[in-house]
This record gives sequence, C-alpha cells and structure tokens, in this order.
Amino acid sequence: MFTSAVILSLLASVSAWTYPSPGCSNGAGFKLDSTGRVNRTLPSGRTYLFHLPGAYNASNGAHPLVLSFHGAGGTSANQERLSQFSQDGLLINELPIIAAYPQGANNAAENRTGVWYSAPYYNKTVDDVQFAKDIVTDIQNAYCVDRIRIYASGKSNGGGFTAYLACRPDTSVLFAAFAPVSPALYPESLAFKGCNPARAVPIINAHGVLDTTIPFAGRNDTNGTYGVGVATINVPLWRRQWAIRNGCKTDVPAVQTNPYPNTTEMIWRCNTTFQAYTVSNLGHSWPTTGALDASGAPNNTASFNLTSPAMITFFDVNPLPFQYIPGYKA
Repeated sequence: MFTSAVILSLLASVSAWTYPSPGCSNGAGFKLDSTGRVNRTLPSGRTYLFHLPGAYNASNGAHPLVLSFHGAGGTSANQERLSQFSQDGLLINELPIIAAYPQGANNAAENRTGVWYSAPYYNKTVDDVQFAKDIVTDIQNAYCVDRIRIYASGKSNGGGFTAYLACRPDTSVLFAAFAPVSPALYPESLAFKGCNPARAVPIINAHGVLDTTIPFAGRNDTNGTYGVGVATINVPLWRRQWAIRNGCKTDVPAVQTNPYPNTTEMIWRCNTTFQAYTVSNLGHSWPTTGALDASGAPNNTASFNLTSPAMITFFDVNPLPFQYIPGYKA
C-alpha cells in the first residue's frame, strides 16, 4: 500500500512530465523587439501579438503556452494588457509562460472590427479555429513548447470563442484547459446543444453580476445593441450544464466559498474540474484590482486579480493527458 508521502511524490513527478514540441530541438525563434514581443503575420494573412518571457530558456525544458482572445472591437495589445499573461514571474510547471494574443478579423459587412466565430456578427470569410491552430503550430515550431500545457483564454466575444473551442472534438484535445471570462454565450457558441468535446474539459470562468453587456442572467432577443435578435445564455445554467457534461451526477457544486470580497467561488469536481467566480460588484471586465479592463467601467475594479493566482494555478494542475497528443504511444 502506498503511503501519503509516496502518493504525493508520484503526483509531483507526474505533474512535472512534459511533451516537447519540435521547436525544442530545432526552433529558430522569431525576431523580437527589446521587450520580447513581435506582431506575427501568418501565411493566411492573420496576425497575432507574441510575447516571449525574459526568462525563457529551452535548455530548462518545454514551456507552457497561453493564447488569449480579445473581445469584439478589441485588439491583441489591449488583451495583453488586461489579461496580464505577459507579466514577469508567472509560472506553469515552474517555467515562464509564452503568450500569444490573436487579432480578430473585421466584418465590414456589419461594420464590426476584431470579431470571432461564435457570435452572430463574426466574419464568415475566415476560419478562426484554423487560425488558432496555426498560431499554436507557428510557436511550437519556433520555440520549446510543452504540448500538454497549451491553454486558451478569452474575454467577451473572445470568451465565447474560447468556450466554443472547449466544445469541439479537435480543439478540446489541443488545449489543456480553457478560461472564458465574461463570455458572450450566443447560441452560435454551441454552449448547450451541439457541444461535443472529445473528453471531460477543465474550465475556469469568471463573470460580473453587474455586467450589462453580457448579462449574468442572460438576455432575450429584444436588445439591439449587438444586433437584432441576439440573445445570450444564462451563465449559471451554462456552468451547471458543463458540470453535467463533465460527468457530475448533480449540478450542485462540490465547493462553494467566498475567497475574496464580493466574490463567490463554485467548484464542480467530477471527471475534471469546472471552477467559477461570480463577482457581485463587477461589470463587463476581466477581474483585476487595477481596473485594467475599462469596458466594464465604472464597475471595473475587482478585489482580486483573476489571472494570478487563480487562473495560473488552475492551468498548472490541469495539463492535457498524454493520450490526446497525436502519435503518442504509452
């Protein structure tokens, strides 16, 4: 029989396992500016902002990668600022984070800038899913990326797209875990029917109760702010349905606490974990103590920073199981 010490030791060794990308052996890297950034243009013509942490060192091992998708009308640069994934000192599996901030496509037909699939106003002439995959491939070939520690996050329309990526058979096994923040959960996001992940999916989510752009309780189709007939889905119901989808026999959370002022945390632990933060005094903003996300103003200051420690900790304990890496043999 294993002792507690042996079990903890085994868990620690498993958490340290990595699956290196091609760039670990032959990655040439990108031409970066003095801050470790570059705006990359892919062969498709799509662009993303790339950030390499100053402490990156391929000889230390394969590094985690986080993609973060901005909201409708947003920019990759603004998403970097509010999500803080380029902040010094953030570690997953004890290594610094490589970060990518994709730029959404414009939809001139509906006078929309920077939008993603999963919303009624997305640009139907581009393939946002393939764009996300292309970014991952581009970075994996240039740098030493841990293929079991690639994560997707996003805000608003980008959060809805992140939720959609969690629902797909292919992308649910490309990304290890998902972090939709104030997600725009339109019917097109497949938040309910049509959601078909290849596995139980780890998700961390946050939403402000004072959000008037993507209301916490959902919205009927009479509001024309984002297009006639555009409804959004009830967030608490979406959370509970994910818990059932992930194997829970009940939609009642296993844990409910108040870890920060004005914040309720709910956790469902079944075949995997769904962790949710409900912030009572927050509007349509990524939770930060510094009011970094102006879109929820004047209610855009939280009592905690969602990215660190909550999101980073969640990512850290949720690597992708090895069997989902193409070509993996036990």
